[in-house]
Amino acid sequence: PGDNKVNSVVDLLLNWGPIIFLPVTPFSAYLLSYPVIGLQYTIRTAITLIFVGSFIRCIPSLLVAMNIGDYQINDNLWNTLI
Repeated sequence: PGDNKVNSVVDLLLNWGPIIFLPVTPFSAYLLSYPVIGLQYTIRTAITLIFVGSFIRCIPSLLVAMNIGDYQINDNLWNTLI
């Protein structure tokens, strides 16, 4: 029972790209409609979102490495994600 729950969560996490693509596409198209500055804004926004997402994903590893409190990664989901 526990492995099936982890597999469904991993499947959901793998599908976040196509899920987020749908609401973000009109926003990206709107930004790209501006002649020169639209591409610059789009690239800066994409770089910022990628950086923030990567930093959020690294937080559990940083907490373990810095030994803050009694934080431990015990759940199979966190072991799978890291």
